[in-house]
Amino acid sequence: MFAALCALTGCSSDSIAIAAGDLGTPGVWSLSAEDRPVTGVVVYFHGADQNAHVIQDDDKHADFFDPMLRAGYAVVAADADGNAYGNLTSRTDYRNLISLARAKYGDKPMYYVAESMGALAALALLTEDTEHQVKGFVGITPLMALPPMARRLSYIIGPWGGRGVPDAADPVTWPPQSFAGRDFRLYSSSTDETVPDIAGARAFADRFGEVAHIEVLDCAGGHVAPDCYRGGDVTGWMKSLADVG
Repeated sequence: MFAALCALTGCSSDSIAIAAGDLGTPGVWSLSAEDRPVTGVVVYFHGADQNAHVIQDDDKHADFFDPMLRAGYAVVAADADGNAYGNLTSRTDYRNLISLARAKYGDKPMYYVAESMGALAALALLTEDTEHQVKGFVGITPLMALPPMARRLSYIIGPWGGRGVPDAADPVTWPPQSFAGRDFRLYSSSTDETVPDIAGARAFADRFGEVAHIEVLDCAGGHVAPDCYRGGDVTGWMKSLADVG
């Protein structure tokens, strides 16, 4: 059941009351501003060592999502099998999260925000959105490819069942039309030592840039650095997509 909570940690002095809850299902979490109608839904695909509650409990994430909540977006997240690297269980968990969000908030415009490894599951679900209900995709130092060397890493093999990661798990091997007409805004650091260019935003843009609208914005400080979490910029971008639509 939803409960009124105080303002998000780290927000400005003009605090807003937040409704938060698990949508009746363990392992998911949802936030919305109490004093304004929900006009869209942001689905957060978490990074390594995170769970659904990171959208509220971690200052960096709370500050990032605060402008979206103020603009009338609900933000939802799931534990999604932990450090899953896009495995099939995590995809199922995110599908269930999206169904719960639609049941709670209605058929509102939807946006995906994916951090690091979360981009793998987000891209897989985006290909299933044949009606283009998802209006935009935001990546924060995203892992958007699984080249052969990555598919041999034990911490990626494990979530995929321990017997190897299929070639088809690598988004850059998918047909170009998988993302035709989609809008992407990707925050990528040129000094990222965790997700190199061969597996990140630039590799994805090289592969799909001719069929999708892909903006790669440089952010300073390496992987998941604070500069890569630009909540106001993301909120403005999502609003611009809604205005065009």
